[in-house]
Amino acid sequence: MTAEAGDIGQVKAGLQDITECCICAETYKVPKILPCIHTFCLKCLESLGSNSAKGPGDSMPCPICRKEFAIPAAGLAELPKNFFMDRLIDMMNVMIPASAQCEACVEDLETGMEIPAAVTYCVDCRQNICSECSRHHHRMKATKKHKLVKLGSDESEAISLERAIGPSICDQHSNQSLEVYCADCKTLSCAICFIETHNNHRGSQINKVVDDFRKEIQTIVDNVGAFGENVRTKLKQMNDQSKKTLEQIDLLAKEVDRTKDEVKKIIDEHAAELNRKLDSMKHEKIKEFQTEKDVFETHIAILENYNKYCSEMLAKGSAGDVCRAVNDLSLRGVELEELNESITQRELSPFHVSFERTSLKEFIEGKNIIGVLEEKQNKEVSSNLERREYKDQATLVSSFNTREGKTDFKKIWGLAVLDNELFTATDECAEIEVYDLEHFSLKRRFDLVSDTQHYIDIQDIAACKLQKCLYIMNWASIDKRKEILRINVNGNLKRRWSTGSEFGRLSVSNEGSVVVTIIWKDKLKEYSMDGVLLREIKLLTVVHPRHAVRLNQDLFIVGFGDDEDSLHGVCIVDHLGNSIVSYGGTKGSSTSQVNCPLALAVDSEGSIIVADEKNRRLLLLGSNLEFKKVISTENCGLRDPWRLYLDSLAGRIFVADNAIKDNDQCQVLVLDLK
Repeated sequence: MTAEAGDIGQVKAGLQDITECCICAETYKVPKILPCIHTFCLKCLESLGSNSAKGPGDSMPCPICRKEFAIPAAGLAELPKNFFMDRLIDMMNVMIPASAQCEACVEDLETGMEIPAAVTYCVDCRQNICSECSRHHHRMKATKKHKLVKLGSDESEAISLERAIGPSICDQHSNQSLEVYCADCKTLSCAICFIETHNNHRGSQINKVVDDFRKEIQTIVDNVGAFGENVRTKLKQMNDQSKKTLEQIDLLAKEVDRTKDEVKKIIDEHAAELNRKLDSMKHEKIKEFQTEKDVFETHIAILENYNKYCSEMLAKGSAGDVCRAVNDLSLRGVELEELNESITQRELSPFHVSFERTSLKEFIEGKNIIGVLEEKQNKEVSSNLERREYKDQATLVSSFNTREGKTDFKKIWGLAVLDNELFTATDECAEIEVYDLEHFSLKRRFDLVSDTQHYIDIQDIAACKLQKCLYIMNWASIDKRKEILRINVNGNLKRRWSTGSEFGRLSVSNEGSVVVTIIWKDKLKEYSMDGVLLREIKLLTVVHPRHAVRLNQDLFIVGFGDDEDSLHGVCIVDHLGNSIVSYGGTKGSSTSQVNCPLALAVDSEGSIIVADEKNRRLLLLGSNLEFKKVISTENCGLRDPWRLYLDSLAGRIFVADNAIKDNDQCQVLVLDLK
């Protein structure tokens, strides 16, 4: 086989691969190209859209790269056709015939008749045809100009194959080729379409612009190739780092096993020592028991012998025998009475040994009995502030009214801080206000864009430092479904997902998961950052949870109690919904009670700050929910604390206070805690 023939074989194999749809694993049928340049059969896309209930105007992810694209108003059929792929399919049909039978004869001949073999491919009819049909094609006026290509072309025919297939044909005008490029629409059209639908547009013959476009594509390819090198370099670095990390983990695992063996050895030694002592005690006690048993059995034998002798004397003794023995028997009886009293007063030595288990308090509190793995973090900057005690009374640093709260008397439904900016969300409003953290002045505002399917009524807002994004709990939508929106700091929507009819307060864990507190269903829902439901926790002993924060993988801190409830408090629950420890009880105003704990904040040391709304105060609780102090009251301007955001590093807390005072509403209070 010549080198050229070998190249043709590679071309054939390449054509089969590139023209195969990755969904149905068949040759593309009506290939549609997405904005990400991935191509799929129209029917495959329509099937995916139908299965996921996607329609015109909805966003739909690419099946390969998951990049979302908008479904056109007229449906998926309006997506642009991949003409290049269409031409490759034509080339493949010539080089690799799909059928050995004449497709024209299949349509005409009756069932059961022999179908002749196909020898050529008509580019215009897109059919494999036999030699007889080929001759008719050349003779008939309607088809005499059709382009016929021999199936299984040899090297010379394959080289000119692309030229033989010819240019792409206009869908609207079958006798017109796509030869005009519209610079305004960035599409190809035939001359007729360009005249009719591209008024005042800049058009060029494709032969005049194709070289420039080839250069542009080559430049892009070169740039992307450089990107690939950068990514491969980064991947190698990550692989090296991963290998090193896994080796470190293996070393740590060996250290854990070694520590386990050492601890087990110590435990076994200590247990053996205790068992040796117990064995010694047991031996001494057995010896004592045997000695006392011998004493009692001997005394019993003496008594039995005395009684037997006396009985024999009475039964068989003569008068002289009785008279001679009575005095001795009487004296012996007195001796036995005294001896019996002494014997019956004998007691075993008391055994006061008890076993006191070593304290397992740390183990019960969740610590590993062998040890713990600590992730070391750079705390050089924050350690001093974090270790400082909270003030007995917080200091008011600043207070300001939100724009919506001051003009329309609307309450603040959410506070979040990200990248030195404070974001506030207001009731019945689609606008987010952004304030700087230095002067607490309004920097900017942005509206969350709504459309025909959704409108915005913000219920809460939370920030994710890992993803540099904000999460919005959207109360209202036309179809009554609630939803969570993920946006960037400029309000651009990145993702949205439905929570059905359920809604509630938000918080974000250190790992980036989103926790929703469902007040009316007494449960928590935890979602991934992309909206995947990770778990749903039914709270078994909590009624009307108001706010929850995840402490670790297994524990959550929850504030609970509505206006009509008698029980109000804060509790720590596990991943099964069981309450482990709680603070509060019957609602009230003492230091052991709360009244509507609407918001919670947890600092880096595990202490908890509670917005005790009806008591107009902020409480500080320890990590085990023990009361520490009241850190803020009305003296700091506190009237109706609804939302909290704690900045542990700065030692400040931001409070959304929604009480009306002097015709002002919706204040943000900035309090210094340390």
